[in-house]
Amino acid sequence: MIPVFAFATTQTLTGTLALAYLAAGVWTASRLENAHHPRGAVLGALVAWPLLLPLLDHTPGRRRGPMADGIDGALRALAQTLSDPVARDVGAVADLSGLREALHAADARLALVDRVLADAPDGPATGEVRAARARGEQAIRDVLDEVQQLRLQVGMAAVDGGAEALAERLADLSARARTLAEVRGA
Repeated sequence: MIPVFAFATTQTLTGTLALAYLAAGVWTASRLENAHHPRGAVLGALVAWPLLLPLLDHTPGRRRGPMADGIDGALRALAQTLSDPVARDVGAVADLSGLREALHAADARLALVDRVLADAPDGPATGEVRAARARGEQAIRDVLDEVQQLRLQVGMAAVDGGAEALAERLADLSARARTLAEVRGA
Protein backbone atom coordinates (compact mmCIF):
# COMPACT_ATOMS: atom_id res chain seq x y z
CA MET A 1 0.00 0.00 0.00
CA ILE A 2 2.89 2.38 0.52
CA PRO A 3 3.93 2.35 -3.20
CA VAL A 4 0.38 3.46 -4.21
CA PHE A 5 0.50 6.29 -1.68
CA ALA A 6 3.95 7.31 -2.90
CA PHE A 7 2.68 7.34 -6.51
CA ALA A 8 -0.34 9.49 -5.58
CA THR A 9 1.97 11.87 -3.72
CA THR A 10 4.28 12.07 -6.75
CA GLN A 11 1.34 12.89 -9.03
CA THR A 12 0.11 15.52 -6.62
CA LEU A 13 3.57 17.03 -6.34
CA THR A 14 4.02 17.02 -10.13
CA GLY A 15 0.64 18.68 -10.67
CA THR A 16 1.35 21.28 -8.02
CA LEU A 17 4.73 22.11 -9.55
CA ALA A 18 3.18 22.36 -13.02
CA LEU A 19 0.53 24.77 -11.74
CA ALA A 20 3.17 26.83 -9.95
CA TYR A 21 5.27 27.00 -13.14
CA LEU A 22 2.24 28.10 -15.16
CA ALA A 23 1.29 30.70 -12.53
CA ALA A 24 4.84 32.11 -12.62
CA GLY A 25 4.56 32.31 -16.41
CA VAL A 26 1.27 34.18 -16.22
CA TRP A 27 2.71 36.58 -13.64
CA THR A 28 5.82 37.22 -15.76
CA ALA A 29 3.70 37.72 -18.90
CA SER A 30 1.47 40.25 -17.14
CA ARG A 31 4.49 42.20 -15.88
CA LEU A 32 5.99 42.25 -19.38
CA GLU A 33 2.65 43.39 -20.85
CA ASN A 34 2.42 46.23 -18.32
CA ALA A 35 5.97 47.29 -19.25
CA HIS A 36 4.87 47.52 -22.94
CA HIS A 37 7.14 44.73 -24.19
CA PRO A 38 6.43 43.17 -27.61
CA ARG A 39 3.54 40.72 -27.81
CA GLY A 40 5.91 37.84 -28.70
CA ALA A 41 7.89 38.30 -25.51
CA VAL A 42 4.69 38.42 -23.48
CA LEU A 43 3.34 35.21 -25.00
CA GLY A 44 6.74 33.52 -24.76
CA ALA A 45 6.79 34.21 -21.03
CA LEU A 46 3.91 31.81 -20.52
CA VAL A 47 6.12 28.81 -21.31
CA ALA A 48 9.69 30.11 -21.07
CA TRP A 49 9.41 32.59 -18.24
CA PRO A 50 12.78 31.78 -16.62
CA LEU A 51 14.53 32.92 -19.81
CA LEU A 52 12.60 36.20 -19.93
CA LEU A 53 13.05 37.29 -16.32
CA PRO A 54 15.91 39.66 -17.26
CA LEU A 55 13.45 41.66 -19.36
CA LEU A 56 11.63 42.67 -16.19
CA ASP A 57 14.58 44.89 -15.30
CA HIS A 58 14.62 46.66 -18.67
CA THR A 59 12.11 48.72 -20.54
CA PRO A 60 11.61 47.91 -24.22
CA GLY A 61 13.84 49.56 -26.81
CA ARG A 62 11.26 52.07 -28.02
CA ARG A 63 11.22 55.30 -26.11
CA ARG A 64 7.91 56.73 -25.11
CA GLY A 65 7.14 60.08 -26.59
CA PRO A 66 5.48 63.10 -25.00
CA MET A 67 2.01 62.04 -26.19
CA ALA A 68 2.26 58.32 -25.35
CA ASP A 69 -0.23 58.42 -22.48
CA GLY A 70 -2.78 60.31 -24.58
CA ILE A 71 -2.36 57.83 -27.44
CA ASP A 72 -2.76 54.84 -25.14
CA GLY A 73 -5.77 56.39 -23.41
CA ALA A 74 -7.60 57.28 -26.62
CA LEU A 75 -7.03 53.87 -28.20
CA ARG A 76 -7.90 52.04 -24.98
CA ALA A 77 -11.19 53.94 -24.84
CA LEU A 78 -11.91 53.11 -28.49
CA ALA A 79 -11.11 49.43 -27.91
CA GLN A 80 -13.45 49.35 -24.91
CA THR A 81 -16.19 50.99 -26.94
CA LEU A 82 -15.76 48.54 -29.81
CA SER A 83 -15.76 45.55 -27.44
CA ASP A 84 -18.91 46.59 -25.58
CA PRO A 85 -21.64 43.95 -25.92
CA VAL A 86 -24.16 46.61 -26.95
CA ALA A 87 -21.92 47.58 -29.88
CA ARG A 88 -21.58 43.93 -30.93
CA ASP A 89 -23.76 44.52 -34.00
CA VAL A 90 -21.47 47.33 -35.12
CA GLY A 91 -18.72 44.87 -35.91
CA ALA A 92 -15.94 42.84 -34.43
CA VAL A 93 -13.29 44.56 -32.36
CA ALA A 94 -10.93 46.13 -34.82
CA ASP A 95 -7.24 45.45 -34.75
CA LEU A 96 -6.00 48.73 -33.35
CA SER A 97 -2.40 47.56 -32.96
CA GLY A 98 -1.34 48.98 -36.34
CA LEU A 99 -2.85 52.35 -35.51
CA ARG A 100 -1.23 52.27 -32.06
CA GLU A 101 2.20 51.38 -33.49
CA ALA A 102 2.05 54.12 -36.13
CA LEU A 103 1.05 56.78 -33.61
CA HIS A 104 3.73 55.68 -31.14
CA ALA A 105 6.36 55.72 -33.92
CA ALA A 106 5.42 59.32 -34.80
CA ASP A 107 5.39 60.19 -31.10
CA ALA A 108 8.84 58.64 -30.60
CA ARG A 109 10.15 60.94 -33.33
CA LEU A 110 8.75 63.90 -31.39
CA ALA A 111 10.68 62.68 -28.35
CA LEU A 112 13.88 62.54 -30.40
CA VAL A 113 13.30 66.09 -31.64
CA ASP A 114 12.70 67.21 -28.05
CA ARG A 115 16.02 65.68 -26.97
CA VAL A 116 17.84 67.33 -29.89
CA LEU A 117 16.24 70.72 -29.23
CA ALA A 118 17.03 70.56 -25.52
CA ASP A 119 20.65 71.57 -26.12
CA ALA A 120 20.44 73.15 -29.57
CA PRO A 121 21.47 76.79 -29.94
CA ASP A 122 18.87 79.26 -31.13
CA GLY A 123 18.97 80.02 -34.83
CA PRO A 124 17.04 79.70 -38.08
CA ALA A 125 17.53 75.94 -38.29
CA THR A 126 16.30 75.51 -34.72
CA GLY A 127 13.20 77.54 -35.54
CA GLU A 128 12.48 75.34 -38.56
CA VAL A 129 12.86 72.21 -36.45
CA ARG A 130 10.54 73.63 -33.77
CA ALA A 131 7.94 74.46 -36.44
CA ALA A 132 8.20 70.97 -37.95
CA ARG A 133 7.85 69.45 -34.47
CA ALA A 134 4.72 71.55 -33.83
CA ARG A 135 3.23 70.36 -37.14
CA GLY A 136 3.99 66.74 -36.23
CA GLU A 137 2.40 67.12 -32.81
CA GLN A 138 -0.67 68.75 -34.32
CA ALA A 139 -1.00 65.92 -36.83
CA ILE A 140 -0.99 63.37 -33.99
CA ARG A 141 -3.55 65.44 -32.08
CA ASP A 142 -5.76 65.55 -35.19
CA VAL A 143 -5.69 61.76 -35.49
CA LEU A 144 -6.51 61.40 -31.77
CA ASP A 145 -9.44 63.81 -32.21
CA GLU A 146 -10.71 61.62 -35.04
CA VAL A 147 -10.37 58.56 -32.80
CA GLN A 148 -12.69 60.29 -30.33
CA GLN A 149 -15.13 61.11 -33.14
CA LEU A 150 -15.01 57.48 -34.22
CA ARG A 151 -16.03 56.44 -30.69
CA LEU A 152 -19.08 58.67 -30.99
CA GLN A 153 -19.88 57.18 -34.38
CA VAL A 154 -19.76 53.70 -32.86
CA GLY A 155 -22.49 54.83 -30.50
CA MET A 156 -24.54 56.21 -33.36
CA ALA A 157 -24.02 53.04 -35.40
CA ALA A 158 -25.16 50.93 -32.46
CA VAL A 159 -28.40 52.91 -32.45
CA ASP A 160 -28.92 53.51 -36.18
CA GLY A 161 -26.75 50.92 -37.94
CA GLY A 162 -24.00 51.71 -40.42
CA ALA A 163 -21.09 49.51 -39.37
CA GLU A 164 -19.59 49.53 -42.88
CA ALA A 165 -18.84 53.24 -42.69
CA LEU A 166 -17.10 52.72 -39.36
CA ALA A 167 -14.80 50.07 -40.81
CA GLU A 168 -13.89 52.42 -43.66
CA ARG A 169 -13.26 55.28 -41.22
CA LEU A 170 -10.98 53.12 -39.08
CA ALA A 171 -9.05 52.02 -42.18
CA ASP A 172 -8.65 55.69 -43.17
CA LEU A 173 -7.39 56.54 -39.68
CA SER A 174 -4.86 53.72 -39.81
CA ALA A 175 -3.62 54.88 -43.22
CA ARG A 176 -3.33 58.45 -41.97
CA ALA A 177 -1.37 57.34 -38.91
CA ARG A 178 0.96 55.27 -41.11
CA THR A 179 1.72 58.38 -43.17
CA LEU A 180 2.65 60.16 -39.93
CA ALA A 181 5.12 57.39 -39.19
CA GLU A 182 6.79 57.57 -42.61
CA VAL A 183 9.89 59.65 -43.07
CA ARG A 184 9.05 62.55 -45.34
CA GLY A 185 11.35 64.25 -47.77
CA ALA A 186 14.02 63.14 -50.13
